[in-house]
Amino acid sequence: MHSIDNKESVALWAAALGSSYVLYKAIKVYQATPSATQTLRGPESPSWFGGNNEVARAPFTDGKIESWIQEYGATFATYTFFGAKEVLTADTQAKSLTKELFGEGLLAVEGFQHKKQRKVLNPAFGGTAMRDMTPMFLEIAQELRDAWKKKMSESVATPGFQEINVLDWLTSASIDMIGLAGFGSRFNCLHDSANELAGTFRDLSHNLSLIKGMGMLIPFFPFLRHLPIGSNVTRNRGREVMRRAATRMVEEKKAEAELLGKESSVGGKDLLSLLVRANLQEDEAERLDDETLSAQIGTFLLAGHETTAMAAAWGLHALAKSPSVQAKLQHEVRAFTRDSPSMEELNSLSYLGNVVKEILRLKAPIAAINRHVRSDIIIPLAQPVVNKRGTEVHEIL
Repeated sequence: MHSIDNKESVALWAAALGSSYVLYKAIKVYQATPSATQTLRGPESPSWFGGNNEVARAPFTDGKIESWIQEYGATFATYTFFGAKEVLTADTQAKSLTKELFGEGLLAVEGFQHKKQRKVLNPAFGGTAMRDMTPMFLEIAQELRDAWKKKMSESVATPGFQEINVLDWLTSASIDMIGLAGFGSRFNCLHDSANELAGTFRDLSHNLSLIKGMGMLIPFFPFLRHLPIGSNVTRNRGREVMRRAATRMVEEKKAEAELLGKESSVGGKDLLSLLVRANLQEDEAERLDDETLSAQIGTFLLAGHETTAMAAAWGLHALAKSPSVQAKLQHEVRAFTRDSPSMEELNSLSYLGNVVKEILRLKAPIAAINRHVRSDIIIPLAQPVVNKRGTEVHEIL
């Protein structure tokens, strides 16, 4: 007779408990699926476990979602884990209706806290502030241009030509831009590949994508975030690096604002300096605390650098595939004989503006935003859709 030792017994019990938990969660998820999604049309699920997630949550879907919109309308249902459904909408009326890494920043809070943060942040994004930051963006762009020219000049096999990883370089440049224009700090990621902050951002970008792998299972199985695996270790280490850097920068800016006076206009022109000064001018009850200010740094750093780099990389790719567009754009840009045009001069480049808008339309760095409904609501649709019953739907319950 075959006997089962203690180790095998433990393994069997663990497997049984794990399977039971998965089944329990699957039933709960199915029961929690809103009835409205059951009647909306949408693509069939290729997998009970993963549903349409591989396509629906991918950063770029090669026209798949567009084809779904053509077939089912601007609002439709897709399958997610364990056969549950969720609503995808490109309806502008419906859309009008990540605390883990960012902290309680603007992207992680809602309601009153979101309104309070927006009120303090708004002055830092005004026209005057953007005009003052333009030279900082151009400075880093020139450093990137010079670095690429230097690298091409070093080519031995084919002088003037060099194969480079454009996205890596653009990521470093975008981190430097946010550091300088956002926080008045020089991260020097373009010139220092060993920079701790730069390394942290790259690790987080490569290993903590919320649309891939285990990150998609965490909402269903929260205990996964506590396992001692690579992505969790990377997340925790990155969060600590960002917390230290953010705390230091906030303390420095507060000390500067208090020294110069909260209404002084001679302080830094970077985003954080403006934010700290604007915050100090608020009534005591309306001010953001240091932890919330620090969370804004994490939000802008992590949410801003990769989106900027991805958009720029796709833009260069699109231009490389469209020589006529590239030639027309070069002709417009070369009208400027100096390296540092003003914001007004940049805004006057109408063709450049059209190219940027088209790239963002075709390859949006953030193609979708998830929203979880906490209570029953009615979502109005500007573009009615036909459900499975053949009924035209003007709103989703």
